[in-house]
Amino acid sequence: MHIKTKTIKALFLVFVLTNIQTSFAIKELNTSDVRSFSLGKIRALSDELLNPANIPFSNRKEGGISIFNRFQMKELNTVALYLKYPNKWLDTGVKISTFGYTDYRIIQSQFGFAKKILPDLSVGVHLSYLNESSILEARSRHYLTSGLGLYFSMNKQIDLALLGENILHSMNENQLNVSAGLKYKIAEHSLFLLEASSGKEIHFSFSAGLEYEIFNQFIIRSGFNSNPGTPFWGIAYLWHNWIIDAGFSFHSTLGTSSMIGIKFLIK
Repeated sequence: MHIKTKTIKALFLVFVLTNIQTSFAIKELNTSDVRSFSLGKIRALSDELLNPANIPFSNRKEGGISIFNRFQMKELNTVALYLKYPNKWLDTGVKISTFGYTDYRIIQSQFGFAKKILPDLSVGVHLSYLNESSILEARSRHYLTSGLGLYFSMNKQIDLALLGENILHSMNENQLNVSAGLKYKIAEHSLFLLEASSGKEIHFSFSAGLEYEIFNQFIIRSGFNSNPGTPFWGIAYLWHNWIIDAGFSFHSTLGTSSMIGIKFLIK
């Protein structure tokens, strides 16, 4: 069984890296942060730059690094560095991600900007520049993508978010994708998140997640994503100004993926 699984993974890797490199890699570069990954790969309600409209409501300056390992194959790793800086003039963020291996690599620089237009409503935009290099191409390729998000704090218990990705882009493989999410505060230390997405390739999918703070320093999470029907789980530990996150998902055929991250809260 173990040999069969390794064979399937190897075939999957060859397929990805030889047939659909660009479209797969660019989509996977726009991965969620560790927390959002653990909650079922939510996007509109993401804490980082997938939806910059969230930044004005965080009131927390922070920076961090994350590593996403797919199916225990280092060739499919994504490494990301980010900085999120809310302020009274313009809430901003920047994220640099890299995906690939020696002979094929994509580097993405992403910038997010947001502003409250009402006390309970903010709007945000993100702009991404991607550089794709391959030994099969004489020159690197360059792509631009953009997205638009809204975040609405209805009351102390309910937040709503809307995100449109690839609204403007310079790549045929990227298509408009829309996500809408709801965050419900069940109790003082527990949250429920529900999100639905729609796009050209996947007409409908949904994510659901639960987050529970056991102590002031320890958080557990679980989630589910309907495409392809994958469970997620994760933990977080808070220590002074540091947050250590870990998230996991399990695919019935390809195995386990993991994501770890470290955040530093800037006072």
